[in-house]
Amino acid sequence: MREKRDEILARAFKNGYRYAVKHIGKSIDKWRWGKVHTVEIRNATLGESGIGPIGRIFNRAPVGVQGDLSRSVSVHITGHSGHLANQHYDDFIERWRNVEYHPTLWEQEVIEKASRQRMRLLPLC
Repeated sequence: MREKRDEILARAFKNGYRYAVKHIGKSIDKWRWGKVHTVEIRNATLGESGIGPIGRIFNRAPVGVQGDLSRSVSVHITGHSGHLANQHYDDFIERWRNVEYHPTLWEQEVIEKASRQRMRLLPLC
């Protein structure tokens, strides 16, 4: 029997919630992005030796990272267009290379405020 989309999503949310409760606690108010999103900073020489005490001296882990969506930045490495013949095909390469990222907008109010144009899609019938 083939699963339906809603069943898959419900199971995924349930499993995700169970995992979060197990690893960061029952109180959602105390959940923090950096408790589950971490980076391990490993020294490329002695930190990779496989000798526990030496690795602990040279490596730093885990370090929690922030994850505030409203402060996210990004840049599409090539440009506005995915079409090779388009004049905007490679607009963002220099911005990417110079780490000149732009804000990624997530909240509806912020998106509307920042928008210069609005596209309205209407049915054809």
